[in-house]
Amino acid sequence: MDYAVYEQGVSVRALPNAEVLAYTVNPYFNRTYEHFCSHRQTPPDQLTDEPCIVRNGGVIYIANPLFQDYAVNGCKIYRDIIQTCIELLLPQPLVRSSLPTIAELTLRRQNNKLILHILSYIIQRKCRSLDTIEEKLTLHNQKVSIKTNAKPNKVCLVPQMTELDYSYSDDYTHIEIPRIDGHQMVVIEE
Repeated sequence: MDYAVYEQGVSVRALPNAEVLAYTVNPYFNRTYEHFCSHRQTPPDQLTDEPCIVRNGGVIYIANPLFQDYAVNGCKIYRDIIQTCIELLLPQPLVRSSLPTIAELTLRRQNNKLILHILSYIIQRKCRSLDTIEEKLTLHNQKVSIKTNAKPNKVCLVPQMTELDYSYSDDYTHIEIPRIDGHQMVVIEE
């Protein structure tokens, strides 16, 4: 499927042993004072043989500045493409979850414990130069899987010290957190 990219990328060629994950589709014409179509982009022309996302071993190169494009234009598809590329490079991440994108996760090790911090706050831009946090978002029944060296001895919520049921399979400890009220810590004792 075609997606418009607004920030200018570069032309690249793939090495013979590289895998092309996506090709460029140029617009029918570039927008200038002589040519105009729509308020944002010109419709796509046909698929080219020019790669725009290339994988070679443990490296993925994206010819368009998708991080910048996401920061400037905010198209969700850019984030989704980057996420897919990261998942291709890291098929077994340290943490998997069902958490929404507003949640922040931090995983720390302390001796024989893994400590997962989960923050669930809504960041808003209410002035020109500063993002603020005024409201927490309570989440319920969120699933988190953490890559552990072995089946843990205990999993509990902190500071509540409530033990949680968990399962262990395929090198992951699977947990369902009943409630996250802005911030929650989960301790996994190995």
